[in-house]
Amino acid sequence: MSICCKANAGFEVINAFAGLKFEKPLAIIQEPDEKTKLFIVEKKGKVYEIPNLSKPSKRLFLDISDVVISKQNEQGLLAMAFHPKYKENGHFYLFYNLKIEGKVYDQLSRFQMIFNDVAKVNLDSEQVLIRQEDQAWNHNGGDLHFGPDGYLYLSLGDEGKRDDRLNNSQTIEKDFYSGMIRIDVDKRSENLEPNPHPAIRLGEDGRANYSVPKDNPFIGASTYNGLSVDSTKVRTEFWATGLRNPWRFTFDGKKNKIYCGDVGQNAREEIDIIVKGGNYGWAYREASIDGFKSDQTPEGFTSIDPIFEYERNLGISVTGGGVVRGSRFPELEGMYVFADYAKGNIWTLATDTGLNETKLIASSKTIAGFGIDPTNGDVLMASLSGGKIMRLIVD
Repeated sequence: MSICCKANAGFEVINAFAGLKFEKPLAIIQEPDEKTKLFIVEKKGKVYEIPNLSKPSKRLFLDISDVVISKQNEQGLLAMAFHPKYKENGHFYLFYNLKIEGKVYDQLSRFQMIFNDVAKVNLDSEQVLIRQEDQAWNHNGGDLHFGPDGYLYLSLGDEGKRDDRLNNSQTIEKDFYSGMIRIDVDKRSENLEPNPHPAIRLGEDGRANYSVPKDNPFIGASTYNGLSVDSTKVRTEFWATGLRNPWRFTFDGKKNKIYCGDVGQNAREEIDIIVKGGNYGWAYREASIDGFKSDQTPEGFTSIDPIFEYERNLGISVTGGGVVRGSRFPELEGMYVFADYAKGNIWTLATDTGLNETKLIASSKTIAGFGIDPTNGDVLMASLSGGKIMRLIVD
């Protein structure tokens, strides 16, 4: 499953917006049904808007840098997602790290935009959905997207340290780590209250600020990996489990699939297709090989292998990308484009053919996130240390 091909010299990476500089950009966000602008998330806690892509300039959209903890490599303002009905309700969501009374937390919050003559974020509107203590600075995961079903998906790492020493993988009874959760932020009447947990913030009515979709896979579960679990303690928010540090996932609407890059430990980086109830192996497995805790694997354990993986001679930190759709570059249609943060390799993975063939097409280091230029469908990339938004073009 290793990459074994030469670079395609027909592509190159250029600065997408000449003259625009950002400080540690790591996510490129689109507003729903908006074709003229983009939002750039900075690790230290700011979000900038590029309001007119035909004449690129930036203006500050949000600044919570006074509360965001970002000194360590994998901490900061990690993700942002607009509600599908943002133009109606003004809601958007952030996932970030903060410190309270000396302890560091992962926090998922909702904010509200005020649509007046000059639109602005109401910082006092913050509603916390989940705030869980984080004992280590790394493996926060932290990507955030609304799916086609209107539910909010959040990817989470195993909390940090090597070897899953905090024992967060392969459990659905503990905290919100080492997997992907799926929640209903609109609290539809048919959905369910989550099982109690200290990390869940409650509203004035004493109920959680979100619901659990009634078709989530672990509702009512009495076993996991063939072992008994207490259904009243199960984190029913989980959509999938067994992820180590899922760094960037995306929906391919045409195929209704979730693609996710999961960072490995000693040997393999992987690309997964996330499915309902899927277990992706960590820490019993690392990609398709034995993981650090393979000797603890219970008899009832089963997992899903990645659709692609690569060894450490080709990279050490995968950044998940997205499937390209559109006619601008026909050779990229249906290709999943992703990168290795440290090595700088940018690859395509031919997903539509079912063969999972790869090509090394370009190089650019410290790519921390991908996005799409809504004006033409170009692949964009956030260069964390370079401070630029890069564009993939045909040479």
